Amino acid sequence: MEPIFPVDKWTLEGERSLNKHRYNLTDATEYSEHERHIDSILASCDVSNTTGAIRTVAILATTFQFATSHISKVTDHIIKNVAIYNEWSVRLDKANSVCNFLRVRKLHELVEGLIKAFEEYSTDDCHPYFEHKSKLVQLRDELRFKHTHFLGFRRQPYAYTYQVYGIAASVRQYRDAVLPELHSWAVSLRELVLVFDDVGKYSRSITLGIVKRFPPGSPKRHEAIIRLDQEGRAARASVYKELKSESGCNMIVHDEWKRSHRHSTVSSPGCILIDLCPVQTTMNETNKRCRFETAHVTMDIFSPKCHDLSYLRSNWEGYRFYFCPRRFPPPYDANKIWDCESFNHLRWYIKHCSEKGDSPVYYNGGKGGLTRRFLCTRKTSAGKGCKYGFSVSCDMLHGYYIISRTLSSHNEHNCRGSLYDLCQQAGVDCLR
Repeated sequence: MEPIFPVDKWTLEGERSLNKHRYNLTDATEYSEHERHIDSILASCDVSNTTGAIRTVAILATTFQFATSHISKVTDHIIKNVAIYNEWSVRLDKANSVCNFLRVRKLHELVEGLIKAFEEYSTDDCHPYFEHKSKLVQLRDELRFKHTHFLGFRRQPYAYTYQVYGIAASVRQYRDAVLPELHSWAVSLRELVLVFDDVGKYSRSITLGIVKRFPPGSPKRHEAIIRLDQEGRAARASVYKELKSESGCNMIVHDEWKRSHRHSTVSSPGCILIDLCPVQTTMNETNKRCRFETAHVTMDIFSPKCHDLSYLRSNWEGYRFYFCPRRFPPPYDANKIWDCESFNHLRWYIKHCSEKGDSPVYYNGGKGGLTRRFLCTRKTSAGKGCKYGFSVSCDMLHGYYIISRTLSSHNEHNCRGSLYDLCQQAGVDCLR
């Protein structure tokens, strides 16, 4: 599948600035390559057809994610280094300018184009894109009336706060007023990035999103389910079953109707099945393509497949396994990666999937840092703690992921009842 971002004009330094968790003084006060990168990203958008329009929605969502994270990192640096900015006021002016880099007129033009692209679906309440036009109209209006969000913190009312209470107070006021709303635009746009498989079959989340437009038990809901079945989008029996068995957290566990992992029908004992999207993070030495991690992020990240964690370390070296950013959107503040609603949902999801696979893990936390560890709860036959575990990390563009090298090998998952334990008892190779 085509990458979300074109990177042919990018530099490695510029890409690293997109993914940094925190800024230094240079990042916070100097225009860098990321501004040129954003321009090239927006220039690549195509709203002339539905496929291009959905990719454009994904681009805009990620652009707003970066903008919010970028402003958060600039203002965070100012608040933590007030003395530097008090000593040299020109630095504060530069930092303010660095916050004002998005091309609002271009964004507005793209949203107008998206509204036209999705207009034909606005009368079909059984189509996944039925609500796209109305939601994009709302975003367009907000962009029109709130473009001052991108003008920085040297304007009113923040300038008055600066005069009375100082730099830190005015910058905090700006952060609190602007960033939550900017981030909500990124989250709202991601919800519109709906990707179908090659035969046009809808995922669980898309199917239920359509069905739940109609009241429970209503003729309209029944008619919608029948239509989806007749069009080959989702089987009627499966839809009714899914509606009855929704989790207590109101979260879909495996989004694809047909699992794509190694054991297609029945999982092996002790296997953790999780929806993930593999993304290559190293240069392909065969054809020398792409030094950039971002180049390997495709639209597949919004439609992850079910993977068995038991096989990821040995078969996918040099990959990150991303959770869907639509379901688990990354925060904009690097200080709240592990203290936000999205990560709380992800913790529940990992715990639920591990228990469902009869291989329960617990959240082992971590002090500071950029990773969090999950470990097996069970004991080995020798009464020792099982060493199986994996780490979750987060980047500020695409969200949470598992790094393949942090996964324990299959023979470390040797607690009682695990696949390795059962294979050892039977004298067979568990990877066969």
